[in-house]
Amino acid sequence: QPSGFTAGQFDVISTGRQLPAAVLNSGVKLKALSANTSSIFLGHTFNPLGSTSGYPLLPGESCFLEVNNLNLVNVVGGATGQLISYLGS
Repeated sequence: QPSGFTAGQFDVISTGRQLPAAVLNSGVKLKALSANTSSIFLGHTFNPLGSTSGYPLLPGESCFLEVNNLNLVNVVGGATGQLISYLGS
């Protein structure tokens, strides 16, 4: 069992960003906020990452990723100003 967790929200822009560094033991649950107006696309790298090569999260959707650091996840928004929340341990 992990001894703690990390949680937060992250502003996703249309040119892509790497999520902040946080060591994880079990992985992370990612959720696109329901108030978003566009999809968020997830990927391991930025080259390429977008609507044709990323894993899409529609507003309100979530997914779980087994990764050992949050910074292994890259995100790009279909529009600037989208938010993604994360909960990892």
